[in-house]
Amino acid sequence: MASEPIPFVGYIELEEESLTETLRHQLRIQQHEIDRLNAELMRQHGMIDELKNVINTKIEREKDVAVWYLERSL
Repeated sequence: MASEPIPFVGYIELEEESLTETLRHQLRIQQHEIDRLNAELMRQHGMIDELKNVINTKIEREKDVAVWYLERSL
């Protein structure tokens, strides 16, 4: 399994204030992306739970055979 690349490896010498601000800006961008992905993950979990509920309410049993329906709401 391939691993994700690591943005920074080793030591970084900060000699200029602009470099420090650039790194802070990059960290803010990364944190924003992490927050966005976490929100998307939670949304997907909610959709999965909703689909499970829909499937569980639409089961029709006939003898030992279960028929599953999934309806798409518009």
